[in-house]
Amino acid sequence: MVDQPSETRVGWSFLDDERNQFSACKQWWLYERMYKEEELREQFMDAGKLKREAVAAYQRHVERFQELLWVLMHLCGGQPARAPELLGIRWKNTAYGGVRNIFIEEGLVAFVATYHKGYWSSGNIKIVHRYLPREVGELLVYYLWLVLPFWGKLQFQIAGKPSSSPFLWGDGEKKEHRQWTGPKRKQQKSRESDDVSRGRERDDQGEEGEDEEQRGQKRLLAQRQSRSWTSERARKILKESAMRWMGVDGLNISGYRQIAIAISRSR
Repeated sequence: MVDQPSETRVGWSFLDDERNQFSACKQWWLYERMYKEEELREQFMDAGKLKREAVAAYQRHVERFQELLWVLMHLCGGQPARAPELLGIRWKNTAYGGVRNIFIEEGLVAFVATYHKGYWSSGNIKIVHRYLPREVGELLVYYLWLVLPFWGKLQFQIAGKPSSSPFLWGDGEKKEHRQWTGPKRKQQKSRESDDVSRGRERDDQGEEGEDEEQRGQKRLLAQRQSRSWTSERARKILKESAMRWMGVDGLNISGYRQIAIAISRSR
């Protein structure tokens, strides 16, 4: 696989490079299989409609894969990054200069993060390249190539609106990782509170005329949005993984960073 790092078009990623010849259409391959293959059709469809339970189960599998992918990239991508650096990774370009962080370099998948520690004293931002082992990189490519488009189409069928976050983890808002621009004004907070109140009123009024299927779709969407990606969630994932696979209790992100530094110095 090849890439064009200088391409800055919004929505572009290495998957859009015409030199990469994929054996299946990334947008439709899994979705068409769901209709054509009897086993998948029985799993996901009922009388021509998607089963909410099947979509919810698939959502849990996707979220679990994302958690394991986070652990693999954190442990296998060289010197471990801080949680905000990793959670803010984009896999495709966004507007206003939001260039992606995932690239293909000489056949390997690389993710590039900005290192902000000491910025206020030095005024410099360090750009750190990390390369994934081939096995982990292939998992990431398959996920972006086939799984993510299929999952986006399922969400569209359930929620009635497209959902395609440019962030590898998260819903695309990433409030925790945005550049700090100063304190919010009280007037702005007041407007935000009014908007939330009006939104709740519209939801309450709309629920009166909804059937059970529509309410179920809203519950599924709310469940998807409730598990946001934060540094605390990342710490919990690493701690649980260390306990399960290494028998180590209490390992957190900062602790593993110190362990990795000690290992690199000893080698």
